[in-house]
Amino acid sequence: PSSHAQSLGFLGVYFAAIMLLGHSIESAQGLGNLFVALVTYPYQVIAGIVAMALAVFMTWLRVHSGYHTVPQVVVGFSLGSIFALAWRQWVVPF
Repeated sequence: PSSHAQSLGFLGVYFAAIMLLGHSIESAQGLGNLFVALVTYPYQVIAGIVAMALAVFMTWLRVHSGYHTVPQVVVGFSLGSIFALAWRQWVVPF
């Protein structure tokens, strides 16, 4: 798997999780009530979406540049995403 894609997956998902599930959005019950969060905290939601979009785009660039194949970046991004969610859930809970 691509270590670059793993790093991008971790950073993108972790930042998005902080923005979408952080302190202030917990009052809106996180992703369970994303519409309320979007209305109440639009900049945090937009920042989370932008972070994910940039991570996916930069991962796609690894394939487009010929450095990796699609399966390599998919596995790397997936591993990074899983570790980011695990880190957010168990190591640094908010």
